[in-house]
Amino acid sequence: MDGKVSLISAHTGFGKTTIVSEWIRQTRRPFTWLSLDEQDNDPIRFLTYLIRALQRIRQNLGESLLESLHAPQRKGSFTDQGGILEELVGEIGEIHPRFILVLDDYHVITNPAVQDILQFLLTNQPVSMHLVISTRTDPPWPMGRMRARKDVTEMRASDLRFTMQESVTFLNDRMGLGLSEQDVIALDTRTEGWIAGLQLAALSMQGQMNKHQFIENLAGSNRFISDYLVEEVLDKQPPAVQEFLLKTSLPAQINAGLCNELLARDDSQSALLYLEQSNLFLQSLDDDRCWYRYHHLFADLLRIKLQQTQPAGVAALQRC
Repeated sequence: MDGKVSLISAHTGFGKTTIVSEWIRQTRRPFTWLSLDEQDNDPIRFLTYLIRALQRIRQNLGESLLESLHAPQRKGSFTDQGGILEELVGEIGEIHPRFILVLDDYHVITNPAVQDILQFLLTNQPVSMHLVISTRTDPPWPMGRMRARKDVTEMRASDLRFTMQESVTFLNDRMGLGLSEQDVIALDTRTEGWIAGLQLAALSMQGQMNKHQFIENLAGSNRFISDYLVEEVLDKQPPAVQEFLLKTSLPAQINAGLCNELLARDDSQSALLYLEQSNLFLQSLDDDRCWYRYHHLFADLLRIKLQQTQPAGVAALQRC
């Protein structure tokens, strides 16, 4: 609660919504929660639902603003010149005590006009409000400046991954698998503490006679894991991003030069930065953002999909 914003940024299956819910329960502060979807890229719709969410903290907040937003002369468009947003910030500033506003699934917001609305709220954020953003991709904010000013507290995949003890508790106490310490270590290492991966592996192991052998063979080809990664990650990427992911999945480690060679292009550094900011299971191996690797299970899946969709090109990529 020290800064303006808490940013929880990680891709699917890392428990972002769960940890925010638990944190709010423990803070015992007033809060309101807005779960976003693609339709909220309309500025008027976004502001309408934002005001309705804030009314759970203070009844009748922004009623005149809602009337203005839906006035016939607007005809579905939003032009503000600071008027409505300034008034909204003023009304938020009158709320006491301090409260929490959660915007969940913020990655679905892609309209610059809606991004500008939130940027205005951030720039002029009243001290009465603490903003929590849960997202799969980093928002387009001046993160360097926000960090320097200590305006933002960040929680990322590396913070959300299960520790070894948490994996033991989940797999043996909650899922009742009765795994040995060696098997838990092997499974935790293979999934890299990815919570959804552990859960999907645990579901796959139920009824397995030889759980040790299952863990030894666990890969991105597991039908539960592959279906999840395809549906929630790969299929949601633009074709150009899918092509980049598939063709750079063969090496254990990648950098911009190697990716340029594999894809016959010269802009791979910006593509790698995009993947990193989008939390696409890409892990930086150094502080200079030079070398990267994919999550083990995600890399397995990408290699399988590459072999399935471009079998003739695999040998050529291996020769690079």
